[in-house]
Amino acid sequence: MPKISVIVPVYKVEKYLNRCVDSILNQTFTDFELILVDDGSPDNCGKMCDEYAAKDKRIVVIHKENGGLSDARNAGLDWIFANSDSEYIAFVDSDDWVHRQYLERLYGALIKNDADMSICDLEKISEDGSILFNVGDKYLESECFNRELGYIYMTYSWKYVVAWNKLYKRNIFSTIRYPIGCLYEDEYLIHHIFHKCNKIVVINERLYFYLQRAKSIMSTPKVLKNKNDILGIYKDRFMFFFDIGQKKLYQRWLSKYLNCFAENIKYIHATENNKAIYKSYDLAFRSDVKCYKRDLNENHYNVLLRSIDRCNFDLTQKIKYIWYILHLLSPKNIFKKIYRCIWKK
Repeated sequence: MPKISVIVPVYKVEKYLNRCVDSILNQTFTDFELILVDDGSPDNCGKMCDEYAAKDKRIVVIHKENGGLSDARNAGLDWIFANSDSEYIAFVDSDDWVHRQYLERLYGALIKNDADMSICDLEKISEDGSILFNVGDKYLESECFNRELGYIYMTYSWKYVVAWNKLYKRNIFSTIRYPIGCLYEDEYLIHHIFHKCNKIVVINERLYFYLQRAKSIMSTPKVLKNKNDILGIYKDRFMFFFDIGQKKLYQRWLSKYLNCFAENIKYIHATENNKAIYKSYDLAFRSDVKCYKRDLNENHYNVLLRSIDRCNFDLTQKIKYIWYILHLLSPKNIFKKIYRCIWKK
């Protein structure tokens, strides 16, 4: 059986699929299998996948009903654990493509350093072929790092967060899968992935080419659903870091979560003419602040107060939130703090 399993979720990418699959089939490292997951694509993608499989025995095609990117990746993972004994797993998105040495360099770095995951740099490219920017690593102090530094680096650059541009040991995915029905699914999983790694190695070479399409998630405006998913990510992270005893990271992500919650309230107030949605956020906000009160400190309520202050609330609404936050977090000198927050003195 092959060393590496490469999973490619496929959906409505008829225009880009040949470039993606050909770039994988032309790898200098040849000991791999390619799992093409046709996620109920309504165009000719399913047929194209079958044609590739008929020509190359390394290709496996999975046809399934449309379930989204996470569901397609999970279908590939489930197939691997049921049918393959490959040792490593990689993901490539079907509108992207990779350098000829993509697998060779990732595999070589992982083996040489006895790492659990290897990561490469990438280029972000527009549909007209121009390079939008390169994602390098000005923050990285060394080529290898442990999971604790991984928790920090994932806030520096999205190259650490995305599922692709990486090679993973198979056992990382033995108990975890991508969340269904949400945007930014990579963000939900990356801290859990780092937790399963003792050592991560980075290759400072641009081996992955990411296509920025006009209608991609990364290029769409931040609507309420996007904001809800970000809120869920932050909550999952602070709860995760609490569970593993990382107090500083728990405090950091709790602060980010509360700030994001305040920003959501601000967004709903400004754009959503729906009192029911606003009320549900208001109640959830109060509930979470009260629930985590014992862990909140001066920095947390300052973050919240700044966020509320930026909201386009009238004076009555602003007083209501400031009073509630300060009453819970800092009863001492509450009137003085309210005065300063409202009149900015």
